[in-house]
Amino acid sequence: MCTTDTPLGGGKLWQTPRSVVAAIDELLEDHTDAEIADILNQRGLTSGKGCSFHRLLVRDIRENYELRNRHDRLRDRGLLTAPELAVLLDVSVPTIWKWHRAGLIEGEKYNDKNACLYPHPGPNPPRVQQGIRLDRRRPAATPSK
Repeated sequence: MCTTDTPLGGGKLWQTPRSVVAAIDELLEDHTDAEIADILNQRGLTSGKGCSFHRLLVRDIRENYELRNRHDRLRDRGLLTAPELAVLLDVSVPTIWKWHRAGLIEGEKYNDKNACLYPHPGPNPPRVQQGIRLDRRRPAATPSK
């Protein structure tokens, strides 16, 4: 009696290789979906259908394989939302955004729309200083990790 392997169905044929899913999971620690797509393309990797990656394909793979998204990973590290940081520093959310753009506070992008989460400012946070231009102020000292 002779046995042969049954051919894979379409869904299995097009399944994303485990190595690609593992790479996406690892890259989510430091990159957004679009950045991950660029990195995978630079590495010459392709999807299960042999296509190059784009941010929506990375998102679909992340969701289909139930990988934790970048936002949740950053929250697990203790990063704060802009409203949380605004309350902590007793300023408005737009002030947090302005300080981040000016380099006074650090932020980690969690999506491709440049939305950020922020580390705790530490013992020497920036403060409101009327009359001093943002570009003339020094960034807050970041706590050592």
